[in-house]
Amino acid sequence: MKIALIFIVVLVVILPILPFSVRGDGVTLKSRIQMFLSFSLSCVSFLLSMLTIFLACGSLSNEIREKTIQVVSVKPIARWQFVLGKWLGIVVLDVVMLIGCGLVVYGFARYLKTLPPVNAADEYAVNQEVYTARGGVPLRPPDVTAAVEDRIRQLRAEGRLTIAPGQDENSLRQELRREMEFEALSVPPQGVRSFVFRNLLVDRSPDRLLYIRYKAGYGQVPRGEIWQTGWIAGDAAAGTDRVQFTRKDPAGQAHNVPIPTTCVSEDGTLKLEVYNFDPSAVLSFTGEEGTMEVLYHIGGFGWNLVRGFVLIGFRLVFLAALGVMFSSFLSFPVACMATLMVFFTGIGAGFLAEAIAWTSPGGSRSDPLWYLGPPLRLLARGFVWLVPDFSRYDPVPTIVDGRVVTLLWLVFGAVQLVFTRALAMGFLACVIFTKRELAQVTA
Repeated sequence: MKIALIFIVVLVVILPILPFSVRGDGVTLKSRIQMFLSFSLSCVSFLLSMLTIFLACGSLSNEIREKTIQVVSVKPIARWQFVLGKWLGIVVLDVVMLIGCGLVVYGFARYLKTLPPVNAADEYAVNQEVYTARGGVPLRPPDVTAAVEDRIRQLRAEGRLTIAPGQDENSLRQELRREMEFEALSVPPQGVRSFVFRNLLVDRSPDRLLYIRYKAGYGQVPRGEIWQTGWIAGDAAAGTDRVQFTRKDPAGQAHNVPIPTTCVSEDGTLKLEVYNFDPSAVLSFTGEEGTMEVLYHIGGFGWNLVRGFVLIGFRLVFLAALGVMFSSFLSFPVACMATLMVFFTGIGAGFLAEAIAWTSPGGSRSDPLWYLGPPLRLLARGFVWLVPDFSRYDPVPTIVDGRVVTLLWLVFGAVQLVFTRALAMGFLACVIFTKRELAQVTA
C-alpha cells in the first residue's frame, strides 16, 4: 500500500533531522536532549500507529474488494488461520520498524550526549536526570481514618456536629479527611514538620546520591517569589548519616535536591525534617500546587528505552487486531474511520471522561444537553470504558524525565492491551470472517 510507504518514508526523513533541529530551551544540553527524545518517541509512536491502522484496515477488506480472497478461500486453509496470518504479518512489520527506530533514536541520543554541556550543573543533569532510569516514591498522606472518627465523636459529644444543607455525614468525613491530610503534608509558618519515605530500594554506598524532587505550594507567597526553607535528611536513631542544608527557591516551581543515600536506613526508610522560615505562609506539599517525592537510580538508559519501545509495541499489537477485526466486515474507508475513532478516543480518554463529568448536571445546574443528556452520557461512558486509555501506557514522558519504565507496567500493558483486548478483537475477527459470505452465486 502506497499510504504505508508514505509513513515509512516520513519516519526515515524525520528521525535523522530531529537531533540537529531541536534546541530545547536554547541554553542547556539537558533540555535539547529531552526535546529530541520527546519528539522522536512521539513521532515513532504516532506514525507507526497510523501505519498499523491503515495496513490492518486494508488487510482483509482490500482482498475482498479485489476478489483475490476467493483464490485463497478454496485452498485447504481455515479462515481463522488466514486472519491470524494477516495480523501476524502486520505485527512482524511493526516489530521490525520498532527495532530500526529504536536503534536510530538510541544512536542519536548517545551522539547528543557527546556535545559539550553549558556548565558542570548541566553535565550533571544530563547524566543524572536524563540518561538514567530512576524510581520514585511520592509523599503520601498518613492514614487519618481513626483521627477523623475521633473528631466526629468529639463534635457529636460537644453538640457541635453541624451538617450543612445538601451534605450528609459521609461528605463531612471526606471534608475532615482532606483537611487533616492537607495539614499532615504542610509546614506551618515558622514551623517544622517531619516526613517519612519508606521502601526505598537504594544502594547505600558512600558515593551514591538520591534526589528530593519537590514543588512548594506557593499559597500566600506569590508564584516566583523566593521561599526560604531548611532541611535535615537522615535519622541518627536509625544509624544513618544526617545532612543539613537550607534552600532559597522560587515558589510554585519544581526543584531537585541531591542527598547521599547513606541518609536512608537499612530497611529503606528516609526521614526528612522541613523548616518553613516564612512568617505568614503555609508551606504545602500536596494538591495541585505542591508535591514531593524521592527519586533514586535503578537502571540504565538503554534498557529503559527498550522497555519503552516494548510498551509502544503493545499499543501497535492492539491496533493491528482492532483494524483486522473491522476489516473483516467493513470496507476500507469505514474500517479506517472506526479504528481511528477508537485510537483518538484512547489518546484523549482522560479528557473525555472529564468532559462527560462536566456536562453532568449538579445542584441547581440544569442538564446542558436537555433530555438527550442521560442516554448520550451513558453511551459515551460505556464507549470510553471499552476503549483502552492509551495515556496510561505512554512511556514518552517517563523516559524523557529519566524515570524507569517498570516491568510491572509492562505486565499490565501486556495484559490489558495484548492478552485481553487484542485477543478479544482477534477472536471476533475470526468468528466474523468465518461466518461471512465471500462470494455469491448468480444465475
